[in-house]
Amino acid sequence: MTYTNNYSNNYKSNYNNYKASYNNYNKVNNVAKSVTDTKATTDSKAHKNHFSGHVYGMKNQMILSKLWFTTPEWMTYKQARFNNLRIKRWEHAARICYNEFKDEKQEDGTIKKVPVTTYHLVFNVEQTEPVIERA
Repeated sequence: MTYTNNYSNNYKSNYNNYKASYNNYNKVNNVAKSVTDTKATTDSKAHKNHFSGHVYGMKNQMILSKLWFTTPEWMTYKQARFNNLRIKRWEHAARICYNEFKDEKQEDGTIKKVPVTTYHLVFNVEQTEPVIERA
């Protein structure tokens, strides 16, 4: 008789511990989803593209905030060259990614949305300098 009571008490306590840990897991997951789903605000500390003004998503915000630059403005190599800027020697780019859905035509003629991740290399404004025209 005592064996079943101890067993049932242990079972109840294990179940309650499991339930509590599961609830905490769900709370953490919900917070993580809400952070990754939202776009960054347009405040002055948000990492954005220097020329287009596009504010990067939260995942890219976290990637770029880990780097040791004071200005949160970034550009691609092509944007720098187009605007007469040069990337300083020995500077390295940061890699950011975009997730989007592209339409792909199936064999039966239907269109299916396929997830595609594209990576882009960006440089901080501090890594550039103006191009010097040679005479």
